[in-house]
Amino acid sequence: MLREMFGITELQLVLGWSVGALQTYEWATRFPAMVRRMASIAGAPRPSAWTRLWLRSVIEEPLTSDPHWAGGNYTDPGALQVGKRRVGHLAALTLPPKVFYRLELWRNLGFSSVDDFVARFWEAFWLPHDANDLVLQARKAQLADPSGGGDLAVTLAGIRARAMVAALTGDAMFPPEEGEADCAAMPNAIFRHIESNSGHLGTFSLSDADREGIDRVIAEILAEDV
Repeated sequence: MLREMFGITELQLVLGWSVGALQTYEWATRFPAMVRRMASIAGAPRPSAWTRLWLRSVIEEPLTSDPHWAGGNYTDPGALQVGKRRVGHLAALTLPPKVFYRLELWRNLGFSSVDDFVARFWEAFWLPHDANDLVLQARKAQLADPSGGGDLAVTLAGIRARAMVAALTGDAMFPPEEGEADCAAMPNAIFRHIESNSGHLGTFSLSDADREGIDRVIAEILAEDV
């Protein structure tokens, strides 16, 4: 579509974070002549077993077990509040690391308590979303694999784009050690470990330190000659 409708033949940077980062590897694999640079921030080429379990247990199952789910044929999207609130609670439990709560970093975001943080941040984040959209996105992310079920190491070794793989301290979903291994499998990649007390929540850039860390890795990959 980019080529046929807009005449775009080169992409200077394909960027994604979290499950969106899964797509950066897909684009770099499928369109090697078009993608000049890619940046995977808090992501992976395909989700680990833990991350697939997270997508299923934290996103998919609370929604499909909601009494109003009706096999996905609900008539009132707003009726699935029980499931979406449960998603928010589970995300609050699993995405920020323990240090985020130990240091009470939610106070820096304007919340008065952990319960206030869960209700006004996590529940408020998920409630506006359509449940079918969330379930389909979770299922799609579980199946992400640029090798198409083949040898991932061979696929990563064939990526021609200049690549940036960045990971955040304390990110259980996409741990730094896994990101570093993904980077090592690519011939033209840089790995950067972003120090953070926010874990995967750091992708929201809610603190100056997280925002500055992410800005640095984006600026660095854009400055790379290709």
